[in-house]
Amino acid sequence: MKVQQSNLPTDLPLIPVKNTVVFPTTSVFLLVGRNISMDAMQVAQNNDKYVIVSSQKENTELGENITPDDIHLCGTLCKLRSVKGSEKAGYQVLLTGITRFKLEQIYPKDGYFMAKGSHYPDVIDDSAKAEALFNNLKIFTKEVMELLPGTDESIQGVLEQIKEQDELVYLGATYMNLEFPFMQKILTLESMEEKMQLMIEKLEREREVLLLEKDIKDKVGKRMTQAQREALLREQLRAIKEELGEVEQDTISDLFKKLTEARMPIEVFNIAERELNRLKKMHSASSDYHVISSYLELISELPWAKSTEAEIDLAASEKILEAHHYGLERIKKRILEHLAV
Repeated sequence: MKVQQSNLPTDLPLIPVKNTVVFPTTSVFLLVGRNISMDAMQVAQNNDKYVIVSSQKENTELGENITPDDIHLCGTLCKLRSVKGSEKAGYQVLLTGITRFKLEQIYPKDGYFMAKGSHYPDVIDDSAKAEALFNNLKIFTKEVMELLPGTDESIQGVLEQIKEQDELVYLGATYMNLEFPFMQKILTLESMEEKMQLMIEKLEREREVLLLEKDIKDKVGKRMTQAQREALLREQLRAIKEELGEVEQDTISDLFKKLTEARMPIEVFNIAERELNRLKKMHSASSDYHVISSYLELISELPWAKSTEAEIDLAASEKILEAHHYGLERIKKRILEHLAV
């Protein structure tokens, strides 16, 4: 929206905002909840609806106790479009940026700030370089918007219709989730060529990051899909084996191999083999199946063929127990009996 700047007021209520920037030619919603901002909004609402919106400097407080020194001196002259809400819950305000505004004096009035200054239009050049920058910026803006998740399609439609340099720069700066210092820098610069150049450099970087993120997500998604497919196939294979009785056969074959390799005494092996034959005739869902398989697993893991070369000296062991443990006669006797076996 273009407005004759000579007709615009130069002494207006001021709404200070934190960590955001309102740009000319854009319409945005603001949440207004501080008394200092609500009072300024009400004054504007009751008059010609014009208001200055300017950002607070970094590392300043969010509350009511702000000073003129906390506010950037380059802001935006805006017009209120709609106000919804209440003083208790706060207001949602739709406003449209008209032009940049240079704040030359900020002074308190009845609990809110007034800003006196001058309109601060951008310096726009129609050179071939500016046209080339405009065309490149439009391409980058479109590409980044397509990569950004949740971008409103209507914004992309607006982008296609843009013919003006300032509209393109400020649309991109508003909807690209850029960091606050960069947004304030874009607003403060006078030359539109410089703004377009900075936006191109920024969006080129953003595009690279978004493409890398997309590539990583695609690769992870493919790997997850492959892993899920393999897990499903394994589950189907297990169900088929259970239906055919092959799961039990695999388990029994493994147990027989372990029992053979354990090199246990022949008497023990005969008992184990008898239990293994019983296991072959059982279904894996049977409770006895798990009892017998656990028993066979246990005896297959015992160190039947392993021994130590060290000899146990019972007399020396008894002396050590007597020296280190007073009383406990029954326990010490049981330990010696265990060592003697």
